Amino acid sequence: MKRGKILLVDDEEIIPETVCDDLRESRFDVVQAKNATDGLRHFGAGGFDLVISDLMMDETDGFEVLRAVK
Repeated sequence: MKRGKILLVDDEEIIPETVCDDLRESRFDVVQAKNATDGLRHFGAGGFDLVISDLMMDETDGFEVLRAVK
């Protein structure tokens, strides 16, 4: 069975790392992006089933990221 692939976009360090660990333990493939630009670059490579984004980031907000991937 195919594992779901998740993109997690967050400019923090501790919380996304914990979330990624939990998702991987639940047998998802997870790619962590450190900011919106990095997230959109990863998304451009394709193949994601779900995008999770922080809404409050320094560079741009998560709503912009989600609009771009929509």
